[in-house]
Amino acid sequence: MIILEATVADRWPVIIDPQEQALAFLREYLDHDYVGVKATSENFRRQLEYALAKGATVLCQNVGQLDGPADFLTVLDKEVSTVAGAEYIKFGDGQVEYHPDFRLLMLTSLENPLLSPRVQSKVQMLNFSTTQEALQEQLLSLVCKSECHKEEEEKHRLRRQDLEFRSQRTRIEREILQLLLETGEDVLEDDTLASSLDESKRITDDISHKLGSAAHLVQRIEDSRKAYRPVAVHGARLFFAVQGLPSLDPMYRFSMRWFRDLFIESLALGEGETREPGARLRGAQLKKKFRAVLFESVSMGLFGHH
Repeated sequence: MIILEATVADRWPVIIDPQEQALAFLREYLDHDYVGVKATSENFRRQLEYALAKGATVLCQNVGQLDGPADFLTVLDKEVSTVAGAEYIKFGDGQVEYHPDFRLLMLTSLENPLLSPRVQSKVQMLNFSTTQEALQEQLLSLVCKSECHKEEEEKHRLRRQDLEFRSQRTRIEREILQLLLETGEDVLEDDTLASSLDESKRITDDISHKLGSAAHLVQRIEDSRKAYRPVAVHGARLFFAVQGLPSLDPMYRFSMRWFRDLFIESLALGEGETREPGARLRGAQLKKKFRAVLFESVSMGLFGHH
């Protein structure tokens, strides 16, 4: 959820995603409710302008060196102004309509993207390269989705709700500041402002209460997931063991997608296979089965002299 939380920060995130793990997660999480663009496409400006006005989420791929186009760079400044009650953002040499729900996520497959100091000061860098700890979390999510589907769905629902509440609270705070600026010196005499402040306080207090309740539920779900963590730890270790095979021969390269698909395949019950009772025994069963499936698959790809 670090990626999603970054979208409500002061700077838009640039996600280093060499194995496209972040892209796959975002596509699944957003469920097609986003505008997909490429920084090099001809209709890039038109799509971005549409998203800014509609408050859409933009997944921008292939940002590369992030030195253009110029219209794109001005959006990173987040220079938003209010004219006649409507919000506008600087876009190139002019201004376009701006919806506060707009979110921008930039992705690059380059492990070391070339960003100028000027651009680096405007974005937030998120490195999504695979680490053992990160892979453990991904595999744990896959195991729990298979073994305790309802709890895993509830966890993701609560995380989405948490992000929405935080975004709503940020928007309310921004609206209050705008009201204070427009009111001027007669703050105590403005009944409309006082009413708006009371309503905002009621909403933010309600949001804070809901966030607290959701946090307790998430913790309970996390406690139940711990029983399957050894399976995820075991799987992550095996992945990095397989990644060492190119030292024997450069041809022995296995992708993350291949590994993930193999892991998911091993979670299903095979013909004549019965599920062990209890999370501990089931976890041991899953570890043993994945070892066998991985060994068989890797062995098939090895040269005879190895």
